[in-house]
Amino acid sequence: MEEHIKSKTNPVCFTGVCDYQLSKYDVACLPFDEDMITHLSALVTIERRAQCPKCLFYGEFQTMSRFQKHVASCDPEDMVPCESCRCLYRFHQLDEHYRYCRNIPVHQRQQAFIDFIISKSKHPFTPVQVRYYIELQKQKRRVIGPHEIVDGLAAFERGNYWKIRAQQDASCRAQLDDYEKQQGANAKRNEELRRRYEELKADEELKAKTCRLCPHCKRVVQHMGGCSSMICGQNYHGGDQQSGCGKTFDWNQALPYIPMVNTVQEQMKSALTNQKRVVHTGISFFFAPNYDENGE
Repeated sequence: MEEHIKSKTNPVCFTGVCDYQLSKYDVACLPFDEDMITHLSALVTIERRAQCPKCLFYGEFQTMSRFQKHVASCDPEDMVPCESCRCLYRFHQLDEHYRYCRNIPVHQRQQAFIDFIISKSKHPFTPVQVRYYIELQKQKRRVIGPHEIVDGLAAFERGNYWKIRAQQDASCRAQLDDYEKQQGANAKRNEELRRRYEELKADEELKAKTCRLCPHCKRVVQHMGGCSSMICGQNYHGGDQQSGCGKTFDWNQALPYIPMVNTVQEQMKSALTNQKRVVHTGISFFFAPNYDENGE
């Protein structure tokens, strides 16, 4: 690292091998004496923040001790969204903040949310950039909270990084192409999964309306009309032979069919119930605040 001090250049991982530019937090983690850390920190030009492993937000930590102190005191379960500005506050601060926040103009609440996102992001984005990103997500009708916005901005910045590096170094062009190819493949896969899910959901909703379960073997059966007498696996008066137990039952006594989509949701709820979590009464899931056509 001494060559960076002599040449007064931004410290990188290994000159000539890895061009990863170190942030001030990266420099603080190096096993050097305090004097060298101070000199190297003064040369850092990259503005990249460290991520807390608990709350998953980013912050300005100039030294390792500050980072460790933050992690030790960080409690994500104690962070609650304000219903007015959607910013996260510690539970003991929320009541006082909410009394203040609900009486200020809407544009001030929106600006407070933007400032909160900027302070927790990996890179120091501008308010215009954050508003633009939120508007993009709103156009895609996505439900987003602070964590989703912070993660999305970090991914957005990674794409910009590779574009800049590709312009500076031809060898990075292949990495940019690979990055964009992966982004495109991920988008297509997610769209296909979303389409298949919607098809499954529609099919399950139709079955819930028109089908029931055989009370003997629990096979899905459908009532095509006529009386309520049923035979599992065939028409009551013969014909249309299918797999089934062949036992008779009354349609009105058959068990209702529960859509598979609902079953998965209940399983997820059950799994979450077994985990330690804090429930705050009256706090709704936070969405990105609405902006008018002027972005205010």
